[in-house]
Amino acid sequence: MALFSLLSPLTGIAKTVTESVVEGRKLKQELKNSEVKAKIKKQELMAEGKIEWENQAQKNLEGSYKDEVVLFILLLPCLFAFYPPAVEHIEKGFLVLEGLPEFYRWLLFAGLSSAIGYRSVDKFMNFKKK
Repeated sequence: MALFSLLSPLTGIAKTVTESVVEGRKLKQELKNSEVKAKIKKQELMAEGKIEWENQAQKNLEGSYKDEVVLFILLLPCLFAFYPPAVEHIEKGFLVLEGLPEFYRWLLFAGLSSAIGYRSVDKFMNFKKK
């Protein structure tokens, strides 16, 4: 009987410790869940912000001739390819462009893509992959 009287407080302590451990695990899981929810919410807000930014950028470009100027510059070699005295110069020009450092060509690509719009470049790159 004395043994049972000693075990009773020990089982009470063990029960309390077990409940504390379980409660701690639940709190940790809730914390992880709230962190994941916060990250998801942040991503959603960023996506909404991106859409808002693109709409504003499009509105800002409505009165701009930047796209037309960039397109004209890109078309110049094609147009002058039909003018025989210019063909040799065009070929040499493209050889010079091939010799430029790769980082500069990527910067040039990024600058032109921002001028004509990211969506257009994205479509072009997807077309190129096919």
